[in-house]
Amino acid sequence: MGKERLAEFDYIRVVSLVGILVCHSLLDYWTSYEWLGRLFGMTFNFLFLILSAFLFGMSWEAKGYPVENGDFLKKRMYKLSRSYYPYLALLFLLLYLSEGFFSIRKIASHALYLPWFDKIEGYGHLWFMTMIMLCYVGCLVVTRESFRNLSVRVWLIMIVASIPLDYVVSIKGLPGYIFPYLIGYLFVLRYSRKILELVRRIGTVANIVQFISVVTLNYIVFSCYKLDPYSFMSYFMGILQAISVFCFMYNMLRNASGSRIVVFISGISFEVYLVHEFFLGHHSVYRYFNEPVLSVIMFVALSVLTGYLLHLISNALARRC
Repeated sequence: MGKERLAEFDYIRVVSLVGILVCHSLLDYWTSYEWLGRLFGMTFNFLFLILSAFLFGMSWEAKGYPVENGDFLKKRMYKLSRSYYPYLALLFLLLYLSEGFFSIRKIASHALYLPWFDKIEGYGHLWFMTMIMLCYVGCLVVTRESFRNLSVRVWLIMIVASIPLDYVVSIKGLPGYIFPYLIGYLFVLRYSRKILELVRRIGTVANIVQFISVVTLNYIVFSCYKLDPYSFMSYFMGILQAISVFCFMYNMLRNASGSRIVVFISGISFEVYLVHEFFLGHHSVYRYFNEPVLSVIMFVALSVLTGYLLHLISNALARRC
């Protein structure tokens, strides 16, 4: 991958992060726009997720389609854990000091990358850690020779099968949307190069048309029909829009030059994602500012600053270890 492609992905990653921050701001503060917050969340969370699928997919193809093994999982866990574990240590310490909260079970479940099944109130965004680990495990499966050449029919069968699975799991109180997210991630991993080639071929005008069409459709569905935020259809529409946004941005930014600010924010995006929820909910910065614009600026600034500090801690611990 050349610098140009990395620059494009940096821009998309930053836009994804901003979309997630906007999503949680709308859900926490701008409650009259909750439907828009849900749409942003379902779009940009999945977009943030599949960026790694595109990068892994292109790298996997460039290496000649090797069969991934436990080393792949170890490397990915190490990369996540160097920021995730310091964050958990600080989070549980702050929760104990500020609220007297202490739970061995939740500490263990979060350390084992299972927060999606044992959420802490106000920090539900850590579902992402469970999801990304499931996607990494899925990478070990889909790179096996027997799974490399799955037909379109098989992918369609898996998508259709995920609908009843989503329903059955959801009524048990578990996150059923694991299935559509996992299938979407693995599909992007397997066909990343072909997807990018298709985006280049269909051209700018067609990309703009598909983007406007999908965004308009989602606007109508989410604003008018008040979808259940945890329904399969909600997540399906979010996934559709995430792919649409990716195609649009990738096409528009293929010739974009790098930006130091964008590269910096992209480099700490994971840490910013981890810490930003602390400034919402119980400790919301919106409680202390009556001016909406100032509140948003403070929320973003504190999230970026704290994310950067966590990034520094992560690097310092990595060097020592």
